[in-house]
Amino acid sequence: MRGKSANRGRSWARRYAMQALYQWQKTGQDVAGVEAQFIADRALLRTVHEAQALAQMLGGFDAAPALAEDRIKWLKSVLEAGLERLFDGLQLDSRTLVEALKLLVLAQLVRQGEAPEGCGAQQREWLKSALEHEQLQLHRQGAVAARELKTRLQQESPLREAHDALLSTDIVRVIREAAFKRYLRQLHAELDARGASGNELAWLEAAARRNYLDPAVAVFDEARLTALVADVALSDRGILDADVDYFRELVRQIPATLETLNATLEPCLDRPLAELDPIERAILWIGVHELSVHAADVPYRVAINEAIELAKRFGAEQGHRFVNGVLDRIAKRLRSSEAGRP
Repeated sequence: MRGKSANRGRSWARRYAMQALYQWQKTGQDVAGVEAQFIADRALLRTVHEAQALAQMLGGFDAAPALAEDRIKWLKSVLEAGLERLFDGLQLDSRTLVEALKLLVLAQLVRQGEAPEGCGAQQREWLKSALEHEQLQLHRQGAVAARELKTRLQQESPLREAHDALLSTDIVRVIREAAFKRYLRQLHAELDARGASGNELAWLEAAARRNYLDPAVAVFDEARLTALVADVALSDRGILDADVDYFRELVRQIPATLETLNATLEPCLDRPLAELDPIERAILWIGVHELSVHAADVPYRVAINEAIELAKRFGAEQGHRFVNGVLDRIAKRLRSSEAGRP
């Protein structure tokens, strides 16, 4: 049985598949290009989400970090080198990225001789060995290694003691600021490639240079970033919750089996298929695909109800009644054991 989260992911996937199929009909663009655009939007909006999460973490402090200037400079140099590796082909959420950066800083602190009070030479060597091993894993596996680090921190006392003793709140603030600025630079590059205005790009570039460790300037204009992204993306933040595999299935298989889908639809219509609104046509394609292909995991009533909800939100007035009637007739043919015979 599918859980609520999985079902919700499919609901979002249907919505964005409908929008992609509508875009495909209206523009004549290759369906692979439409799919790629939506997936790229998802990556862009994920970056925005992670940047905003870090911005919120940086706020709320009354004073700058109680660290010497040379200590902050050293930390930033370590973090800058680590961020270039971590962003090279790895898709890390902000929390995992921060954990990974903590690991890199911890390794450098231990390597240069810093360790918890009472940590002897043998424990120090154990720490160096463990952290170097984790760094290698991190370079290869990214998020997997960062999650393993959390487990090790809970299980291995020398590593836990080093983590708690050496990574102060102020150091973590520096880590979060470095990660936040790296997300902003990534957003700048992506939005530049999408044709964002020069003024907005200049604002984002300036934002990536600000000192967010200073409480006086630590507030970031999240609303402006949201509006900027909305101008260049087809999708909205809901795509972050979509089941990407199901979205891809709908966007790929529906155009590939369009002749069969239309042959199933046409006998149940009261007008030519070409006269249907493109949104309703896309919704019906999704419904027929699910009734045809997903008998094992999508009950007929779920397929119809999901189509009705899409038609209510995006279709013409009373279009949901039309969609309901068409799919109900098709369900009685394709799912006779569930829906009853016609």
